[in-house]
Amino acid sequence: MTSDAASSRPDPGPRRRGSQPSCGKELVGGALLISFSIVALIWANSPLAESYVALRDYEVGPESLDLHLSLGAWAADGLLAISFFVVGFELKREFVAGDLRDPSRAAVPIMAAIGGMAAPAVRPCLPPDRGGSGLGAGMTNGCLRHPRPLLSGPPARQHRPMTKYLISFPSEAMVLTDEEFPIVVADSHAVIEEAKSAGVYVFGGGIEEDVDPVLVSADGSVSTEIYPGSELKGGFTVLELPTREDAVVWATKIAVACRCSQELREFAYDPAS
Repeated sequence: MTSDAASSRPDPGPRRRGSQPSCGKELVGGALLISFSIVALIWANSPLAESYVALRDYEVGPESLDLHLSLGAWAADGLLAISFFVVGFELKREFVAGDLRDPSRAAVPIMAAIGGMAAPAVRPCLPPDRGGSGLGAGMTNGCLRHPRPLLSGPPARQHRPMTKYLISFPSEAMVLTDEEFPIVVADSHAVIEEAKSAGVYVFGGGIEEDVDPVLVSADGSVSTEIYPGSELKGGFTVLELPTREDAVVWATKIAVACRCSQELREFAYDPAS
């Protein structure tokens, strides 16, 4: 009698063992992720912002594999790749044995995924706004080129994460033979390309000494008499770096490439520049 009653009960179906512990792990992981994000935001917008940038730009990894990257690059690209890898496994599980087996339930997530992939591709094709740039393009490009703290507040020297430095040398400091000149040109260009790849390059070039400088007055008049002692000649490079120690490192690289010592100067902070 008892066995018959037990056998007549409907099969509850396969149980998802360990679902509660799994949910607990997901909650803990999500809480840790949010907590670390909040700590990073506060750190990046605090008087200790320079230490945050220095940690973000610290480079690790094997150079032989072209993987000597900053911690920021590892976090942005490496962890993102791992995240997509894990999400791919989760999606496979949901499509095989989860809620997404039902096409009606899977339709909304699929459309959202397609929209997420299509929106960035369609975005450049949109017409410009009244300001002459694409919708949000100025804000996006500005954030990528010149990262600044997210929270607003009065400008202060200790809050600015990056400083522009002028690395220069007078033309008479570079004494080269005809055989050395093309080698130095190639080496100096290699340093500039390295700075561009590192995202610290702002401007570089040499003064055209065959063209005489002129003095332009407030009324628009032009004179060949310039200020006494203001003659400029030689090569100049402007880099945007987190610390003066980094500027010394780059000045050393340029000095090695150009075969002459470099002068290092720091630009004054201007929140509008």
